[in-house]
Amino acid sequence: MPSAPSNAGARDALNLPSLFIIILGALGAVLFLFSMVNEASGGSMRMAQALAESLPPDQQERIRQIIAMQKSAGSGIFSSIICLAFAGFTIFAGLQMRSLKNWGVALAGAILVMIPCSTNCCCCLGIPIGIWALLTLTKPEVKSAFS
Repeated sequence: MPSAPSNAGARDALNLPSLFIIILGALGAVLFLFSMVNEASGGSMRMAQALAESLPPDQQERIRQIIAMQKSAGSGIFSSIICLAFAGFTIFAGLQMRSLKNWGVALAGAILVMIPCSTNCCCCLGIPIGIWALLTLTKPEVKSAFS
């Protein structure tokens, strides 16, 4: 029975950082899903074409070339899929942290949330939350509570 208070202390210490990591991952997932739908429907391309029409004629051709290159590359949807996978992993890592399972995954999620604009839409919030989670995860009493 002595391990139960230790687990309770670790669970309390990780309660808020893990919750914030889950929230940032969920916000990022929603953002990247929206971005994928926007790219698939051509929303950003239409906006770029409208912008090109407002430019002088000599600059319009260059903008049209850039638009054509982006259409052929399909990079917007691909990057959104990668970022969506990162956001999903961040949510999973936050859940693992919350339930005191798989310390390595929880640690990776705390690091991933700190990478600006890769897994969440709140870049400036990910860094302090990730640092908070890392500092908490590396405490010996918290690390020993993971199964």
